[in-house]
Amino acid sequence: MKNDITEKNKKVLLIVLIAGCFLSTLNQTLLNVALSGLMDVFHVTAATVQWFQQDLC
Repeated sequence: MKNDITEKNKKVLLIVLIAGCFLSTLNQTLLNVALSGLMDVFHVTAATVQWFQQDLC
């Protein structure tokens, strides 16, 4: 059984890794923007809503 990684597979792997890094950064940015809205809607402090960011990411 060979464990060779073809050039096509390397490119697919690279695209998946780059997309994952981008989506992770986007998620953090969107969540930081949404935290103030979450605090207003649920009438909680920043300390209370902080668990959301820590558990999600």
